[in-house]
Amino acid sequence: MTLYENFNTSLQTSPHFERHEHLTLGLTQQLCSELITLPMDKRCAFIESSDSCNTNVFLINYFYIIFCKLEVSTTRTTWGAVFSSIGLLIIVGIFFIILGVTADLFFCPALAVLARMLGMSENVAGVTLVAFGNGASDIFSSLAYLNSYSRRLYADIFASSLFVVLIVSGIIFCTVPFAAQPYLLLRDALFLLLDICVVDYMIKEDNAVSAIESAITICIYFSYLFVVIFDQYLIKRAHKNLIRLNDLSAQGALKRRAKLTLINRQSSYNIRINFRRPTLMRQFISSLNPYNQSEWESADWPMKIFYVLRMPILSVLLLLMPIIDIDESSHGWSRLLNCLQFIILPTIITYATFSKYYLFGLPICIWTAILTLPIAILIFKASSTNRLPHYHQYFSILTVAGSIFVVRVCCAEVLNIITILSFFTGLSSSFFGATLLAWINSIGDLISNQYLARQGFQNMALAACFGGPLFNSLLAVGSTLLYTSLTTDNFLIEGFGEGIIGENCTIFLIISLVGILLGALSTDFYLRPSYGIFIILMYVLFFLYNILGEFEVIHFYGTDHRMDVRITPDL
Repeated sequence: MTLYENFNTSLQTSPHFERHEHLTLGLTQQLCSELITLPMDKRCAFIESSDSCNTNVFLINYFYIIFCKLEVSTTRTTWGAVFSSIGLLIIVGIFFIILGVTADLFFCPALAVLARMLGMSENVAGVTLVAFGNGASDIFSSLAYLNSYSRRLYADIFASSLFVVLIVSGIIFCTVPFAAQPYLLLRDALFLLLDICVVDYMIKEDNAVSAIESAITICIYFSYLFVVIFDQYLIKRAHKNLIRLNDLSAQGALKRRAKLTLINRQSSYNIRINFRRPTLMRQFISSLNPYNQSEWESADWPMKIFYVLRMPILSVLLLLMPIIDIDESSHGWSRLLNCLQFIILPTIITYATFSKYYLFGLPICIWTAILTLPIAILIFKASSTNRLPHYHQYFSILTVAGSIFVVRVCCAEVLNIITILSFFTGLSSSFFGATLLAWINSIGDLISNQYLARQGFQNMALAACFGGPLFNSLLAVGSTLLYTSLTTDNFLIEGFGEGIIGENCTIFLIISLVGILLGALSTDFYLRPSYGIFIILMYVLFFLYNILGEFEVIHFYGTDHRMDVRITPDL
């Protein structure tokens, strides 16, 4: 039996068929959205038996609490639904604070240190490190998402790409205007355009994805990385040739200046710096203190309220992840705390990610603790409390990994909350995936890219706005599809489609990329606030189109209801 995408939804007057075969979904796949069609007395049993309602549950099982313990009704407006919605929105606000603190104090400073340590330019770091940091969690989420939502997996990915390319970059242009490098912007936009066209053709050709097609998407991404790295090589070589053309005195001055710049960038870790921290325990307690006196004294009362709310969250994060920031007086070094974090953070990550897997009869997290304990002891013995070790910069890898994990957990929790709120509103799953889910999945991009732009790394932030969608759609989803197709009998994922809003997202993304390039040409690639407002209004137009299509004022691209035959379901 087949259930059609727009069959008997709460916002439509009568059921009707869609004109595309790939919009269908077998009833044998139980989705969590089927929960609202069941009577109240059967919902709890459905939640306990269905895996779709328990996907990406890390901290709290909201479905079980709302529908099993509180037994809140979604068929009518009740006080239980109202109070539950208010409570869930408060929890969403808390997770937003966690995301902001993680990006501001941990992820972005560690990312800057890691980029300098690897000798990357802003553009290369943006399309690699920042894109990977923002999209690494999508590799895990898309693998779980593929089982039940394969018909619109790429539609949701492209909707998230629209939000990042238009809203995130638009906010950057409005707050921190700068002159972009024309060639780099053109390269990134055209590669993203190639990505969209290849994926769109791949899906529409036969409504299926093969292992070869999945491998092609991965090859496109690595070709993009090769071009980016080769560009950096050419720029460095051209810079060296330019130095050789100068006279000897100018050449010597430039070399001395470059050497001083290199020393300034790496002095944080090449020079042993003594700190005024007399004892080990005082350093440990001070490193866990979430209170900053200078911030408190200079803040107004709304920011003081925010700092008070942030303190318990920051205390937990300080215990889990090391701070790697060259702007700090001690650069975040804390001998005892960093050694403990080297054990605690990997253990927690492996416990949350591989809790069901065992090796020689022991959980993976136990083996992680066993392996990291002697290394932590060795670091403690080889380091000094009052002196910064030269290997402290490598802790930035641990901080980036921990930040990715925290963002993944927060996004999964917010996603589960928004899913429950969508049940109360009666929105269709396609509209929900193209709007609310796209916003939630792009929270990390918005916070981290905006922070990088404010710190003076505008080109890195802009590169991440294009590198992130390329990473998600080509490598993250491509590797997931390749793994899934290789595990099937005929190396083919059948029934793979775009969903009812998929073609809408594809067309708007193509129009948006063309509009971005034309707008940049008109401003001579100086990305000013007016240009940012222009591309934000493009996303507002996309959102308005989705609302009108959801309430059947207009129909989406690829669907035509003029010849729909009204039917009476045989129940």
